[in-house]
Amino acid sequence: MQLEKEEKQMKEMAKVMQEQIKMQRDIAMKRDEAASLESKDAQVSGKVAEIPTKQETVK
Repeated sequence: MQLEKEEKQMKEMAKVMQEQIKMQRDIAMKRDEAASLESKDAQVSGKVAEIPTKQETVK
């Protein structure tokens, strides 16, 4: 009886650990996506800054 209880607890712990690993992977993927988007945003804003305004082109 005690052995069955311990086995059940171990299975539950293993399941929880697997869920934690999955959540950590999801978080890491979302961080990577966010970093990628930030990088792209920085590149776009840099390109926008290079485009002269109408006032500059008139001069």
